Amino acid sequence: MLFLQLITNGIVTGFLYGLLALSFAVVLSVCKVWHFAHAGVMSVSAYMIYLFYNMLQLPLWLSFSLTLMIMIAVGFMIDRFGYQPLRKRKSGVLIFFIVSLMLTTLFENLISIFFGNQTQTFSLEDEERYDLGFVNLTSWDLRVIIVCGILIAAFLAMIRWTKIGHALNAVATNPEMAETVGINTKSIYATAVIIASVMAVPATFLVGQKSGIEPTMGFGVLLTSIVATVVGGVGNYTGAMIAGFLIAIVENIGIWQISSQWQHSIVFGILFLCIIFRPRGLMGQRTGG
Repeated sequence: MLFLQLITNGIVTGFLYGLLALSFAVVLSVCKVWHFAHAGVMSVSAYMIYLFYNMLQLPLWLSFSLTLMIMIAVGFMIDRFGYQPLRKRKSGVLIFFIVSLMLTTLFENLISIFFGNQTQTFSLEDEERYDLGFVNLTSWDLRVIIVCGILIAAFLAMIRWTKIGHALNAVATNPEMAETVGINTKSIYATAVIIASVMAVPATFLVGQKSGIEPTMGFGVLLTSIVATVVGGVGNYTGAMIAGFLIAIVENIGIWQISSQWQHSIVFGILFLCIIFRPRGLMGQRTGG
C-alpha cells in the first residue's frame, strides 16, 4: 500500500514537473538559450500572486489575471532587452548564460527588498483528504492533476495544430529558413519566452501552496525542469513531459529508502545515467549520419 501511495504521489508531482519542464524546454528549443532567468521568473510569478491575493486581498481569479498580464510583460522585456541585443551581436552561449543568471539575481534581490527573505505561504482553506481505498489524494493533488493536465494538453495541442505552434517549430528547426517563408523570428523568440513565463504562473502557485514561497524558490524548481528537458531529449516536448513524470516517480520511491534532503541527488543521478547511457535523451533523435 505504501508503494502504491508513493507511485501515486510521483504521478501527481509528475504533472507539475511535466508542466515546468515544458516551460523551460520551449525557450531552449526555440531560442537556443539555457533560460536560467526562468528561475527568477518563477519567483516573481509566485510573489505577484502573493501580493494580489494575500496582501491586497483580491479575489483569486483577479490575482491570477493580473499576474498573468505582468508575466507577459516580464517575458517580453526579458527577450527584448536581455536576449535580443545578444542575438544581434551573435553572442555565444556563455554570454547568454551570464546575462540569464544576472536577470535571476536581479529578480531575487528585488523580491528580497520588497517582500523580505522569510518564507511566505498562501492563505487558503485547509486541504481535504480523499480515501480511494489503496491510496489517498488531497485537494492539492486534484488541483495539480486538473490544472497541469489541462495546460500540458493545451500546450502540446498548440504546438501540433496551431499556426503559432508551427511557427515555433519552424524557428526551432531552422530560423533562417523560417525567415525566408515570412515568419517574424523576433516575435517568435519573444513569444517563446512569454509562453514560458505564463506557464510559470499556475505552476509556481501550486508549488507555493505545498511548500511556501521564498525569493530563491525558482532555482530548485528550475534544476528539475532542466534535468527533465535533457533526459527527455532537447527539443522534444513530449520527451520533456515524460521525463518529468519519470523523475517525480523515481524521487518519491527514492525517499522511501533515503532522507528527503537527498532528493536533488536522485534528480542528478538520473541526469548522470542519461548522459552516460542515452546522451541524446529518452526521445532524442540522431543529429548526424
